[in-house]
Amino acid sequence: MLRVQAVGRVFRRGGHEVEALRDVSFHVEEREFVTLVGPSGCGKSTVLHILGGFEQPSSGAITLGGEPVVRPGRDRGVVFQQPMLYDWWTVERNIAWPVELGGASKREARDRARELIQLVGLDGFETAYPAELSGGMQQRASIARTLALEPKMLLMDEPFGALDAQTRELMQEELTRIAQTSGTTVLFVTHDIYEAVFLGDRVLVMATQPGRVVETVDIDLPRPRTPDAKRSERFLEYHNTLWDLLHDEAEAAQRRRRG
Repeated sequence: MLRVQAVGRVFRRGGHEVEALRDVSFHVEEREFVTLVGPSGCGKSTVLHILGGFEQPSSGAITLGGEPVVRPGRDRGVVFQQPMLYDWWTVERNIAWPVELGGASKREARDRARELIQLVGLDGFETAYPAELSGGMQQRASIARTLALEPKMLLMDEPFGALDAQTRELMQEELTRIAQTSGTTVLFVTHDIYEAVFLGDRVLVMATQPGRVVETVDIDLPRPRTPDAKRSERFLEYHNTLWDLLHDEAEAAQRRRRG
């Protein structure tokens, strides 16, 4: 589905060069849920913006379904940390709009929007406005609107980062259900190790200075994922493995700064 090959990104500011990414390489299979975890400043969001076509890499290549990624497109849906909804439209209208843009009639768009509203668990809130929804419900509506594009792949940039702890855990459970039900391929960026393990089929670990993928950890936990999974011995083993990897990379980064 997605292939990232030796991607680098260099920013030039005031006559200086900052190497944000170096030789980033990984792949994502169809219907796979891959999480990308790493410390702040390692370039996770930069990777996602490049995959979305919002930024161009300085080197390397990206293909989705065999086609090069060079600009934004409907084949990639992006969900950001803050819900991207129009305040003056209802939930149903927000979700129907991308369907209309794809050429559907207003009736077809409305029917599709109602299907997606049911998928994300917002039944009964079709006529509500974003300001009338909680943060978690707004993010559900934002996910539904992105799915309305029928993308080949969903790119998610810490979409639950602004939510309280309880809502965040509920949204994690909902997202695993939505991804399984819709069959959507997902790349999910986070700095939270628990979230990375709970959501992912695989976890890509990034290091900083410059940003790069240093390890891939396969997550062998049954689906659908439930809160009980987080209390299992295997879950804790995965968490500790990732923690050790990130801790070692953080220490190495400190040594490089001192040296």
